[in-house]
This record gives sequence, structure tokens and C-alpha cells, in this order.
Amino acid sequence: MATRVLAKEGRAIGAVGFDVRNRNYIIIQAKAVILCTSAWAIPVSNNHSLFIKN
Repeated sequence: MATRVLAKEGRAIGAVGFDVRNRNYIIIQAKAVILCTSAWAIPVSNNHSLFIKN
């Protein structure tokens, strides 16, 4: 599971994470990093303008 993005000179170069089976930390170097989240990552607020109204 990735926990942090590694950056150098303002560019993502990998990630730090840990192996969920044995709880060892790992460093992953990469030429490209894709960040993705689900809809649950959007903070919940009273601003309903995020939703499309018919």
C-alpha cells in the first residue's frame, strides 16, 4: 500500500509504502506516477454544487 509520493525537483519519482502482509516498508522508483482516488476522497461539505441537478 502506497503511503507517500517521492518527489525530486518538483516531479514525482516514485512512492513509499509498506507490504500489508509482513509490514515492511518499501521504496518504489518509477518513471511515471499515477495518483488516483475514489469519490470518498472528496471532503464532505454543505456545498452541494458538486452534484449535478436535473
